[in-house]
Amino acid sequence: MKPQATGRRVGRQEGFTIVELAIVLVILGILAVMAIPNFLRASDRARRGSCLANQRNLMVTTVLYSADTGFLDGLVNCSVLREDGYATDDLCECPSSADGSLDDYDIRLTDGRVAWTTCLIEGDEHLLEN
Repeated sequence: MKPQATGRRVGRQEGFTIVELAIVLVILGILAVMAIPNFLRASDRARRGSCLANQRNLMVTTVLYSADTGFLDGLVNCSVLREDGYATDDLCECPSSADGSLDDYDIRLTDGRVAWTTCLIEGDEHLLEN
C-alpha cells in the first residue's frame, strides 16, 4: 500500500529564501534608479511651465500698465507693476527662486507692445519672446 500525499513536504519550511528576497530587492533598486530621474525632470518641467505662465500673465499686465500710464518704451520691472497694483506677489515670484525677492522678471516695452520678458532667476532657460 502506498502512502497518500498530504500536499506538504516534510522538512521544508514555508517562506521566502534569501535568494528570492535579494532578487526582489535588486528589481526594486533598478526601478528606483529609473524612476527618480524622471520625477526630477517632471518637477523641473512643472517649475518652468509655471514661470512661463507668469511671464505670459505679466505681458498682459504690462500692456494694461502701458495703456494706463502712457509708458510706451523701456524696461518695466516686476516690482514697478507690484507697487502700482498691477501684479500680485505670486505673479512676480519665479517658482525656481529661493530668495523671495518678488522681483524676478523684466519686461521690455517697444511702442506700447511687449517685445520680450525674461526671468532673472533662470535666464535663457525660462525665456519667453513675443
